[in-house]
Amino acid sequence: MKLRSFFKRDPVFYLCSLILSLWLAAALNAAEIKIDRPLKVGVWENRPLVYHHPIDGAAGLFPGIVGYVAEREGWQVDYVKGVFFDLMDRLKKGKIDILVSTAVTRDRKKELLFNREDIFTNWGVVLVAEDSETASLMDLNNKTVAAMKGAVYTDSAGGIRTLANQFGINAVFRDTKSYRDAMEAVARGDADAAVVNRIVAERQARDFGLKQSGVIFQPMEIRMAFPKAGQFSSLLIQQFDKHMAELRAKPDSFYHKALARAQGSNKKDLQTARYYKWLSYGLILAAGVGGLLLVWSLTLRKMVSQRTGELSRTNESLVEEISERERAEAEREQLNTALVEKNAELEQVVYVASHDLRSPLVNIDGYSRELAYSISDMKEMLDSGSHGKAAEALAPILDEEIPEALSFIRTSTAKMDTLLAGLLRLSRSGREALNIKRLDMDNLVDKVVASTEFRIKEAGVRVEAEPLPDCLADEIQVDQVFSNLLDNALKCLDPERPGKIRITGREEGQGCVYCVEDNGIGIDPNHFNKIFEIFHQLDPARNKGEGLGLTIVKRILTRLDGSIRVESEPGRGSRFYVILPMER
Repeated sequence: MKLRSFFKRDPVFYLCSLILSLWLAAALNAAEIKIDRPLKVGVWENRPLVYHHPIDGAAGLFPGIVGYVAEREGWQVDYVKGVFFDLMDRLKKGKIDILVSTAVTRDRKKELLFNREDIFTNWGVVLVAEDSETASLMDLNNKTVAAMKGAVYTDSAGGIRTLANQFGINAVFRDTKSYRDAMEAVARGDADAAVVNRIVAERQARDFGLKQSGVIFQPMEIRMAFPKAGQFSSLLIQQFDKHMAELRAKPDSFYHKALARAQGSNKKDLQTARYYKWLSYGLILAAGVGGLLLVWSLTLRKMVSQRTGELSRTNESLVEEISERERAEAEREQLNTALVEKNAELEQVVYVASHDLRSPLVNIDGYSRELAYSISDMKEMLDSGSHGKAAEALAPILDEEIPEALSFIRTSTAKMDTLLAGLLRLSRSGREALNIKRLDMDNLVDKVVASTEFRIKEAGVRVEAEPLPDCLADEIQVDQVFSNLLDNALKCLDPERPGKIRITGREEGQGCVYCVEDNGIGIDPNHFNKIFEIFHQLDPARNKGEGLGLTIVKRILTRLDGSIRVESEPGRGSRFYVILPMER
């Protein structure tokens, strides 16, 4: 009873006692673990933080820290060289003990352990050619972006792929094995932009003739990573944090010198060093009284366990609440995006109703008047009583003027019927229920080509379809997408050379990219955005359709969480890229 009343009177002292007890208990447990074999340390190419060395096996800021701690703790180290995403997979499986220079993310914390002392801060940067005008994230629309597969700045929740999807940017991502490969792709002209970290950008961009675009994102703490079920993980984390605190507290340590070489020293580092210096003094003092606190550890353990359980449940509740808010925010953004798209479509329909549909009506009205005038003239001639002269005067009216007027009326009526039928098709394309399933795209495309076989043979066109990856979508809707694209390619053939249509596909990230390529007349870049507008036709005299094929294709793909973009050059054909999800 006296002990409890003491805790109530001085809760601050109680909390400090609890923390120091847990710290001393962890130290005692860690002391029992002995490292009896060489540690396997994964290193990859990320200058100057880590890179392969022909003699030492590894060099840079992070291998330097590993060597420093290993020398003082008597550890042996074997460096394992590789690409980052392969090393990450080996770390998760416990095949290596440490992976250096690893960004700390929420998802990675679920699968890995990290030391607690911060070592370096980094962020993502987009590099472009010196003559590129790319200045913002939106400028990456319809561009090819080279990015290292598995890197945090590529595939994490805040990576470049996620940002592009959130802002509706239609970029084609090209996976590379390293940051260097990404920069080389831009230097060769195989990509428009490369995603790297800011240290790589500062040190190596000029070597490849590249510059920073101004697009920066996702600042990250960079630390050592360890397997969750690793035999030595807890001891390694403890020892790395202990030595890092000492290194940060000494302004003249090799850590500060290496950090200065990487990014330049600053006042913030000195302030941090002073902070850790005072912290180390506090720990020495705490260790002096730690022996007394061990007496209380058994009594406090039960209380800690109860309090930890309460905090854990509270934390789970908060995480669930935050997740629910994030989902609601994402749904709100999707609804806003859909509303903007629907308003744009509505504006086009209003324009068509007020302009294109009025044009046939004006023709019908005008030629109806002409027909009325012709009939009036006929009556006057018949009433004159001079049938001979009347017959002579009526001849051009009956043989030319009236038939011509009737022909124009029928043409305008047919055009109005086509436009109204097109509007009906467009409205129906957004109302059908979707049946999402895995589609055998090879079989689907074969059926589409077979259904158009007569027109293909009549036009003398060669159609080639390579093996295609499967996707998740509605079969009827995707059939209509490829039917419209094939029909569009057949309409735009160049009469000066034999027609050729090629259909290819590849997996990219969590989606599939399909390409319908032709060697037809091509499209002027000024029309790239207009071709998806309602009733837009590049050459109305050449094609007799209503100009809705690509409009319907875009609407269908939007409903299927997909997208479409075009690449073309007049006189050299066109390539339509269809992107559909592979997973949901």
